[in-house]
Amino acid sequence: DSKLTQFFFSFLVFSTFASVYQIVVEEERPRRTKKTTEILKCYPVPIHFQNASILNSQYYFAAEFPAHSIQMAQPFTIGDNKTYSGFWNTPLLPHKSYSIYFQAASRANGETKIDCVRVATKGAATRKPDPEQEKQTDHTVKIAGIIAGILLFVIIFLGVVLVMKKRRSYHSYTYYLPRQTMVLRDMQTGYRKLAKKRKETLSNTRQEMTVMVNSMDKSYAEQGTNCDEAFSFMDTHNLNGRYEIQTVGSDTSSLVQSHTYKKRDPVDVPYQTGQLHPAIRVADLLQHITQMKCAEGYGFKEEYESFFEGQSAPWDSAKKDENRMKNRYGNIIAYDHSRVRLQPIDGELNSDYINGNYIDGYHRPNHYIATQGPMQETIYDFWRMVWHENTASIVMVTNLVEVGRVKCCKYWPDDTEIYKDIKVTLIETELLAEYVIRTFAVEKRGAHEIREIRQFHFTGWPDHGVPYHATGLLGFVRQVKSKSPPNAGPLVVHCSAGAGRTGCFIVIDIMLDMAEREGVVDIFNCVRELRSRRVNMVQTEEQYVFIHDAILEACLCGDTSVLASQVRSVYYEMNKLDPQTNSSQIKEEFRTLNMVTPTLRVEDCSIALLPRNHEKNRCMDVLPPDRCLPFLITIDGESSNYINAALMDLCPQYWPENGVHRHGPIQVEFVSADLEEDIISRIFRIYNASRPQDGYRMVQQFQFLGWPMYRDTPVSKRSFLKLIRQVDKWQEEYNGGEGRTVVHCLNGGGRSGTFCAISIVCEMLQHQRAVDVFHAVKTLRNNKPNMVDLLDQYKFCYEVALEYLNSG
Repeated sequence: DSKLTQFFFSFLVFSTFASVYQIVVEEERPRRTKKTTEILKCYPVPIHFQNASILNSQYYFAAEFPAHSIQMAQPFTIGDNKTYSGFWNTPLLPHKSYSIYFQAASRANGETKIDCVRVATKGAATRKPDPEQEKQTDHTVKIAGIIAGILLFVIIFLGVVLVMKKRRSYHSYTYYLPRQTMVLRDMQTGYRKLAKKRKETLSNTRQEMTVMVNSMDKSYAEQGTNCDEAFSFMDTHNLNGRYEIQTVGSDTSSLVQSHTYKKRDPVDVPYQTGQLHPAIRVADLLQHITQMKCAEGYGFKEEYESFFEGQSAPWDSAKKDENRMKNRYGNIIAYDHSRVRLQPIDGELNSDYINGNYIDGYHRPNHYIATQGPMQETIYDFWRMVWHENTASIVMVTNLVEVGRVKCCKYWPDDTEIYKDIKVTLIETELLAEYVIRTFAVEKRGAHEIREIRQFHFTGWPDHGVPYHATGLLGFVRQVKSKSPPNAGPLVVHCSAGAGRTGCFIVIDIMLDMAEREGVVDIFNCVRELRSRRVNMVQTEEQYVFIHDAILEACLCGDTSVLASQVRSVYYEMNKLDPQTNSSQIKEEFRTLNMVTPTLRVEDCSIALLPRNHEKNRCMDVLPPDRCLPFLITIDGESSNYINAALMDLCPQYWPENGVHRHGPIQVEFVSADLEEDIISRIFRIYNASRPQDGYRMVQQFQFLGWPMYRDTPVSKRSFLKLIRQVDKWQEEYNGGEGRTVVHCLNGGGRSGTFCAISIVCEMLQHQRAVDVFHAVKTLRNNKPNMVDLLDQYKFCYEVALEYLNSG
């Protein structure tokens, strides 16, 4: 009748091959086309009922059961309003028709197979059914469920037999899941209108962002992405930055003469993509990655394992006795057909060998040289290669020592060094959060020129695995691209072996170019092509997944940097309200930021959630993740090494106004205080009585009075900028800028985040003459999601940047 919202069936499973069973409910909708023979399709993407309407999906998962939990026939009620493995079995609507499917996912011999069978249907209620007829229907449904279980066993058994018999080759590989496209068309239309208006008002347009409307519950770097969030997030894609990239001139030192690089014309031919692995539209990238991460990342595992592992081409030169000592690792050496050949040295046999290979870029043959980290014996060969190849940029993606092992020799000087006939002088070192840029003047005896060569050293790659977030590496890639002369020789890229991290950098760089030029990415074929040039490029499956996550983040966020000379005009345009959408560019940028901010999960904050640490947290929804906790010195053998920056509703006075305060073995002695406008600065001498050998430390506290509790932003931009400068000055004078700055407010989020973001922005303007507020805040939110949590605070970051530029 019209009140019927549930019914039940029984199912019995005989198969031991399946790993999980699912109940799928699909709404039957009227069809306009003439009915044809129906081909039963299964449901690879598990969609929750709550997301079905958002995604315009006809089906949703009502329940999921692990295979081991089903030992005997058991009844199941559709629409009982309960939750099974996180899936809500919502009551059915009486006026709608449904089909009920029983689905099993099995994994055998490295392959996942999904089979399903329709076990019942529910028609729309029009009149009250006869009681006898209703009983007969229930009996029929029970019988159908049992028969479905038997049929499912036969299907899965036959499938496993076929899998065991079938020997799959590399060329027979296809995607394991069908790709579905669901586009938010009204959202796209709005962005197209907004883009049209921007093009009319700006000569250089800002990045056009079309973003998915969905909260991302997990980090891009993890493989646990919810499979029900698979839908298109962009239908238009323009990855150009807001403005034309300006090539940075060689103005670092008067010692360096202008060097003219030979023009290297790009080859304007389509980038080759495979037929079995077609390129993925940028608009479909989120959906594609989500599907690949289903079933514990089976799609990525299958793809990565299809790559040829180990030697695939001759490397006779590398194996010669004279060259063996030039290889850091015996299994990562240079193929003959693509190796870099140095100019031979008279009287030295095989002096043309170096462990490096040419790699094609996007429409640019031999755009990269992938090489190992120099050893002590090969430093001269390395600089010979840099000079001979007319290289202007060196990319280093390793630290000198990791986990106690030497990964790369320090091949650059702190001042000046002469390597036989090549002189290298360090001109400038620019220290940034996750990378260092060093500028060298390089001379060669007999050559009447001095070349400026930059080394971009990424220091943020962890000793194990891959970066937790791709934000830092993407900023690094863009810096390399913007500061590398377009007509210079190959970009020299190295890590330790010149395969894993080197491959990641090169693939990301190529794919960003491809996405900008063609609106598609082809990561699989790009990695395969790299491996044809150098052995085992992109060494792990984890790196392969990370590349996808990095490209996805780049496509979602775009390039949001602005040259210092254009900040004022850009910010003015960003605040213009579009009458058609009732929105502005800066609102959309902040909205995008909120969408891509990762949400911390319970397991990310396990230390903060320990019972002994509960009292140290002001509120349980603002917790620091384990990976970035500052651990304290344990006192008296107690487990007291945890701190959360937000302690109480009102911050207590934790400092002495005079004399000495003692907190266990820690002594805090008041030295002096000074009041200047809105800033109170106090100096303390801190001493640890349990470690007298450490001596004392001088600490200055800056208390900012210009941010009342009732305001979302400070009263004065000038005063806040003065605070930033005073903190920087103290850091530089006292410890050379090496120490950390502790920043706190009530919850360590909005206000603290605003201070940190503006500090980063000012550093960008000082060193790079560009500003990227989005990147600064995204970097902070990767570790603490509540940083800069208001739009007005986000705008304030731009406004202080303008104040910085106005103040000279």
